[in-house]
Amino acid sequence: GAAADAAAAAASGDERGEPAFRFGLLADIQYTDTEDRCNHTGTQWRRYRNSLLVAANAVEYFNAHELDFVIHNGDIIDHQCAFDFAADAFRPKSEGLDQLGDVMRVLSDARCKDWIFTVGNHE
Repeated sequence: GAAADAAAAAASGDERGEPAFRFGLLADIQYTDTEDRCNHTGTQWRRYRNSLLVAANAVEYFNAHELDFVIHNGDIIDHQCAFDFAADAFRPKSEGLDQLGDVMRVLSDARCKDWIFTVGNHE
């Protein structure tokens, strides 16, 4: 009936075919303030510091669009923020928090202030 039609229209957007919402998606920034190198399996070159530039480029793209929210789908920082593999020891907690702050300062430049953060295996 009419109620079902109205509910379906609300769920899919308005009668002009506009989407119900628009969102940005970003995942796996995996920032750490360390030199570029291969991952631990030797299968991929990792550009750790460059990830801040990639995040800034994503924010610039998001700012060019009217978004209702942005989702960051885990792994804002890399596990090397917390663990020094060469020394086989945990780093001070403050180092990881500082590097998380570096990323969050970049993300805070987004016009859209409604962010949803999921937790990844490196957080």
